[in-house]
Amino acid sequence: MLPLGHLGIGGTLARYFFAMSQKKVSPLIERNTVRVLLLGCMAPDLIDKPIFYFLKAINASTQYISCTRTLGHSLIFWLFLGIGSYFLTKKRVKTPFCPLILPFLFGLISHFALDLIEDALLGVTQTSELQLPFSESSALIALFYPFYRDSFAQYPFHDLKDHLWTRLFSLSTIFEGVGLALLFRKELAISFSKKPS
Repeated sequence: MLPLGHLGIGGTLARYFFAMSQKKVSPLIERNTVRVLLLGCMAPDLIDKPIFYFLKAINASTQYISCTRTLGHSLIFWLFLGIGSYFLTKKRVKTPFCPLILPFLFGLISHFALDLIEDALLGVTQTSELQLPFSESSALIALFYPFYRDSFAQYPFHDLKDHLWTRLFSLSTIFEGVGLALLFRKELAISFSKKPS
């Protein structure tokens, strides 16, 4: 899924479930919390996509960075990062649990869920002619790396333009449109423009 889908759909779902977990009736959340939640919605792509396209741009090939869903999309990466962060900040932070970790996790979970749903609904597209079974989903392979497979999926895209062109003529465009519409919803606009009282 592309950014608008993750930010709009993922952000809306994550905000709803986060608000429910906080026992709040209103889905309106403090501005910083919304920002961290949206960062969680995009974090895996902010790590993986720039690395993949940079390596493609300089014609560097590696067996590990073979698609836009690699380490940033793996549970083990986030588990190690979380454990490391906990131990590094344990002595400096007085509270045992940073209040912004939970919204980040809700955003991160929404990202993983949407990638899996997209691959399940749209099929695992390698080219416009070739459809692969869900077991070949790059989201599924990355999420459970290295337990599901010992390498990441292979993408046939040569650059960002090629990737976007393939997505433009698929149902992925509908997800992006829905995401864009959800970004303009009143609750999200208020969250960014007004300070909480």
